[in-house]
Amino acid sequence: IVTIADYQEKSGIEKKLLELNIECTTIESFLSDGGSDIVERNRKYIADYHLIEMEDYFAEAESEKSIQIFWARDSEFRKLFLLLNLNNVVELACGRGRHVPQYIDLADQIVLVDILNKNISYCKERFGNSLKVQYYVNNGHDLKQISSNSQSALFSYDAMVHFEMLDIFEYLKETKRILKTGGRALFHHSNNTEDYRITFSTGTGGRNYMSKQLFAYLADRAGLEVLEQSVIDCYGKKGLDCLSLVEKK
Repeated sequence: IVTIADYQEKSGIEKKLLELNIECTTIESFLSDGGSDIVERNRKYIADYHLIEMEDYFAEAESEKSIQIFWARDSEFRKLFLLLNLNNVVELACGRGRHVPQYIDLADQIVLVDILNKNISYCKERFGNSLKVQYYVNNGHDLKQISSNSQSALFSYDAMVHFEMLDIFEYLKETKRILKTGGRALFHHSNNTEDYRITFSTGTGGRNYMSKQLFAYLADRAGLEVLEQSVIDCYGKKGLDCLSLVEKK
C-alpha cells in the first residue's frame, strides 16, 4: 500500500507502476465488499476514516490557530456566517463540536448532525447541559428526522469538502425541504477539479470532485438561490475550496 498526499506526485507514481505492469487500485476499491456502489462505498470509507484515523486531527482542530481560520474577524467564513439567521440552526457534519462555542450564545436552537455516533456522543457530553442543543446521528446523505420548513439556517464547515457530489445534491434537496422560506445555508465545499475520478482518498487534502460552478448548478436544481460564492486557498493550493451561501425563496 502506497500512501501519497500530493495528487500530482500520485499520478506520476501510478504511471511508473503501470509501466512496470503493477496494477493500481484506490483504497476504497481495495476495501470494497463488491456489493455496494461507489458512492456508498466512498461515504462509508470517509466515515470509517474519521472514526479511526482522526484523533490527532480533532485535537489540532481545537487549537486557537485552527479555530481562527474560521472565526477571526476578517475571516471569509465568519463574514458569510453572520448573514445567517440563527433562530433555528443546523450544523451538518459537526464532528466533535469545535465550532459550537463560537455561535451558541447567538443561537436560539441548535441541531448537531453527524454520521458518527462517536462524535454525537462526544457532543452530548460536551454540551449536554445546554437546553438549546439537540443531537442527530444521520446516514450521510439525508436529514429525514428534521421537520420540513422548520429551520432558519444550516451550515457545514470543513467536512463537505470530502463528500461525494451525489451526496451533496441529496443534502441540498434536504436543505431546501427543512429551511423556512427566507432561510439560508452556508456550505464549505471542494473546488477541486484535478480529475473527475478523484475521491476523498486521492484528492489533494482529501478534497473530492466538485467546483464552484457545479455546486451552484446543483443548488439551483435543488430549488435554492445562490446568493454568494467565495473561492479560498487551502493546503497551499490556490482556490482549492469554496464557500457558497444559498437561500430558500
